[in-house]
Amino acid sequence: SSEFVYDQSKNESENSLKNMQNEIYQVVKRIESNMVDIYVEEDFIQALKEEDDINVLRNRFFRKAYDIGTNNFETQDGVVALYLYTPENEIISTYRRAVTPKHRYAEDIYTDMEQENADKVLKYLQSDNTTMLISSYYNPYREKDILRFVLKLYNNSNRYQKIGYVVCDVDSKVFTAIMEKYRTDSTMFIWLQPDGDRPVTALGTLSPEEEKIYKDMSGQI
Repeated sequence: SSEFVYDQSKNESENSLKNMQNEIYQVVKRIESNMVDIYVEEDFIQALKEEDDINVLRNRFFRKAYDIGTNNFETQDGVVALYLYTPENEIISTYRRAVTPKHRYAEDIYTDMEQENADKVLKYLQSDNTTMLISSYYNPYREKDILRFVLKLYNNSNRYQKIGYVVCDVDSKVFTAIMEKYRTDSTMFIWLQPDGDRPVTALGTLSPEEEKIYKDMSGQI
């Protein structure tokens, strides 16, 4: 009977994790789809393809990040900042939601490389990876983790030519709310972590001994 109960509990946990995975996947794909919609901004994409001077781009499109952040995303998506860059990592336009002393976000993710975990973004940009990057950083003003999505932009006439990229930062509460739904016990600890990067968010509390195990395991990941 003990073995039966164990197997039943294990199966329920696996099913619960699969359901949680599906919900997280749906949110990620929705964010990615909204980011891909930037290709509809034909004047902006054309200017990137023509490799206009950075000052020209900034003057013409200084509100473009704001327009995309407010028009392409719903409040429930939790977007807190959005950045548009040239292939040379020059900032073109920045959108930051509700900037206050507590809700503060960088105007350029490369201003403080360590705090913004920007090395992961640069490593992705230098790679041949064409899928969207999921990363994160810790925001000391909000005192919480912020998820970061990065999508490379390509010339639709030459799919090998990268013409820029968009960075979209999302409040981690969008994902912790999903994780909470599947936390069946108050002692359960759940964290979400991309391969080769820091944990993007965690739910639950740990003892000092458990904290060490968690750091070792997340370090291996």
